[in-house]
Amino acid sequence: MMTRAQFLRMTLVGAAVGAMRGAGAQEQATEDLYVGHYIPLNFPDAATVRPGVLFARVPVMNGAFAGQLFFPFEGCRSHNVGTLEGQRVGTQLSGIWRESLDAEGASAQFLTDGQDLPSGALAGKMAALEPTAAGCVASNMPEGAEWMLLRTGALWSADEETSFVMTQRSNQISWPEIDKAAYTYAALIDPANIGRAEQGPILAWQRMGEAFSTANLSNQRLTRGRDYVLSVLVTDDQCDPLAQGCTRFTWR
Repeated sequence: MMTRAQFLRMTLVGAAVGAMRGAGAQEQATEDLYVGHYIPLNFPDAATVRPGVLFARVPVMNGAFAGQLFFPFEGCRSHNVGTLEGQRVGTQLSGIWRESLDAEGASAQFLTDGQDLPSGALAGKMAALEPTAAGCVASNMPEGAEWMLLRTGALWSADEETSFVMTQRSNQISWPEIDKAAYTYAALIDPANIGRAEQGPILAWQRMGEAFSTANLSNQRLTRGRDYVLSVLVTDDQCDPLAQGCTRFTWR
């Protein structure tokens, strides 16, 4: 029986080999793009929880990381992008998250929590904003949130016997149906726009029912020859994660 750690190691090794073959004599990357989701803690009504998307460029070795968060909460349209920044030391991240691009926006800690995860996966908690912080971000995350980031191409499943694989065929990306799934969240991201205030990287975000296991990208205005990332989170009816993955693809 393959353990979750063995499965992720195999997935990441395969992705690394493919990248090496395509890179040729190029220099080794100094940072990786990590993409994932965060889920508000102890939300009073699990049916109305809205997990958000986050992404960061994380150094391969020790050093500074930076990224962004997308807030999908109703009423947050005027400040629905937050920022991440901090330091990586070994397998740990330590930093802060801010509620908006405003330099005076409220901030709180963003930390890994010591989970035993294989290479390519990071997870932790976002502390709650100070009670004095007004606005819908603070009210929708009164006790902070839990998050998981995956290096692009990595896959994770809560069930060690389930292989969560994302496959692209033409203009569709599919993944296996997960037992006990209640909701699926999919985010289409343009990595080239990460960090650009004038044009956000989130091209599409959708909450789907449990029967959905395919994303049809034909209705998206994508540029041929350009790289994109699709991130998927599958949860049960209590919004507990069952599987998560992200895949990078070139639009043909």
